[in-house]
Amino acid sequence: MNIRGYLRWQFEGSLSSPSFYGFVLNILGLVAMLTGCPMPWPAVMSIAGLILMFGDAVRSWFRFSYSIYEMQQKQLIRELERKEQ
Repeated sequence: MNIRGYLRWQFEGSLSSPSFYGFVLNILGLVAMLTGCPMPWPAVMSIAGLILMFGDAVRSWFRFSYSIYEMQQKQLIRELERKEQ
C-alpha cells in the first residue's frame, strides 16, 4: 500500500487553496485562545479564517454552477446541430 503517495495526491493543491489557510487560521485562533492570548486576537483570527473559507466556498459554487451552465449550452448546440442535419 502506498499511503504516502495517496496522501500526496489527496492534498496536492491544498497550499494554493484559500480554504486551507482559513482552516489554519481557525486552528491558530483556537490555539491562541487556549494559550491565553488577549481576547481580540483569537477572535480576529477565527473570523478571518471563516471569511476565507466562506469566500472560497462561494467562488467554488460559482465555478461549479457556471460549468453546468456551459455544459448545458454545449449540449443544446449539439442537439440543434443534430436536428439540423
